[in-house]
Amino acid sequence: MRIVIADDEHLVRFSLRSMIEELHLGLTVVAEATDGESLLDALARFQPDLCFVDIRMPGLSGLGAMKKAGKVGHRVRWVILTGHAEFDYAKEALELGASAYLLKPAGPSQISEVLMPLVKAFEKEKVEKSIRFGHVLLAALGSPNSQVAVPRISAAWLVSLRCDTGTECTPQERSDFPAQILTQIRGTAQRFLAGTMVTAAWISAPDQVQVTASWDEADRDARSASAHFKEVIAILVKQSASEPRRLTGFFVDALTSWDAFRQAQHDLGRAVVLRIIFGTAGFYSLQVLGQRLAGLPETLLALADKVEAFVYARECGEIPTLEARVQDLRDAFASVGTSTAYLEAVARYLSFRMGLELPTSFAGSDGIAIWATGLVSATRAELPDLRRIANFRSRVVEKVDQYLKQNLGVEVRVPDIASALGLSPNYLSSVYRRLTQNTISERLTVLRLDYSRELLARPESQIKEVAAVVGYKSTRYFARLYHKRFGHYPSGR
Repeated sequence: MRIVIADDEHLVRFSLRSMIEELHLGLTVVAEATDGESLLDALARFQPDLCFVDIRMPGLSGLGAMKKAGKVGHRVRWVILTGHAEFDYAKEALELGASAYLLKPAGPSQISEVLMPLVKAFEKEKVEKSIRFGHVLLAALGSPNSQVAVPRISAAWLVSLRCDTGTECTPQERSDFPAQILTQIRGTAQRFLAGTMVTAAWISAPDQVQVTASWDEADRDARSASAHFKEVIAILVKQSASEPRRLTGFFVDALTSWDAFRQAQHDLGRAVVLRIIFGTAGFYSLQVLGQRLAGLPETLLALADKVEAFVYARECGEIPTLEARVQDLRDAFASVGTSTAYLEAVARYLSFRMGLELPTSFAGSDGIAIWATGLVSATRAELPDLRRIANFRSRVVEKVDQYLKQNLGVEVRVPDIASALGLSPNYLSSVYRRLTQNTISERLTVLRLDYSRELLARPESQIKEVAAVVGYKSTRYFARLYHKRFGHYPSGR
């Protein structure tokens, strides 16, 4: 919290600054003012969060400065510190938005008593501001409607974190990984909120977490705090290098508009495949990567895409697709040539994901052919296990749909379904989304609306009753969902 102290007595300013610093509440006195005019200058220059202000100062008074600050839109908390106890002063100060009214001389206990609740309220407000920013951001990202409200982006960066897991991880550990990273990132973000800085983090794909920080371009404290936050994310990524669950980060800086933000999200979504040729557990600037990519052969970039497609087919248990993918991958290896460093990176990635032994050498086409043949053999050897996993996951989807159809008219919670199937909620959600490309909630909505259309086709059907049967208390909300799915509003009585 940034503080300005406005008082015409030097001793008062010095004493108050000393008491604030001794409280160790994370407060910073960014400026001092000796009259109302210099206070207004400090407000404009430093954008403080709190001002201690004396009522009577030479020239423009403290109350006069508060009035002018309010008219020009300064959002700041005020604490009146004065030697005048007149009721009229106190009344006017409170009407102008003062949070507290202290009489001189105020000691450390009085200052602490005033500041503690203000600091708590300020910290809560910062977190709530970030939460609101995240809600607006995700609503805008998820809506094709150009009329939807979008967040204001003055200065921002965006990071995409790709979550990769090794063979020693259990299915539940794999599915829980992105959610755990998301929780860790959100908890860390709260420690760095400063000034106008807001943050948001969300799972943008089954194995991908995106994080952003945004702030007013002129706010140096927020810019510095956001840089420290990004450094912590980079450390988290690099520390995963020796772990069975690894992160790889890609980021774009200097975003100054919503359009630039959307473009960065699109570019980062496409860039995550590059970890396969540059290495996992790295933290890469997309601007810098662009320069490195300029000299690489197209066959190498195509190899990265084919590795990604192969790994995805393997994890989803798409057996017919997998057999075709591994042949494509062998051919792609042969077409790359002898880009040794990049081929070694690809080998390390496949070794991590599949448990294959790393090749001793990639020198020459013979080494590449041997490696590719080994990859094909290893994939064929694990097909029986992959088929069993695929069959299990398919049964999970069938059982989820069966559960949903049996509970269309009541509240359905993922933990309840997971408990009924003997799975963890995160694992269930991950498997279902990976195989169906929909969340369980989205699937429930589809099933409810499809069933409602059957009910509405019956003679004498009533919209309100049908909405209730399929689990919607609000007829208006039900009608909106129905229109969104079928292109017209429900008909009936």
